[in-house]
Amino acid sequence: MGITMSPQEYATAFRILAASARHPENIQQVVEERILPRLPKQPTLLDVGAGSGKVAERLAPHFGSLTLGIGKV
Repeated sequence: MGITMSPQEYATAFRILAASARHPENIQQVVEERILPRLPKQPTLLDVGAGSGKVAERLAPHFGSLTLGIGKV
């Protein structure tokens, strides 16, 4: 099942995440309140640039599978 978002919805999601990107707990709250309600149960999470994985760790219970990309170390 694919999720399609309009360019405006992508832009809104990006602004929300960018505004709270320095605080994993804020990102968790925004995703839980604004994004998860619009997704199917147990969606897949792709975290590109996952860094230490703190955000993915907080969100893991909501997703069926996770893929983290950390880039070059």
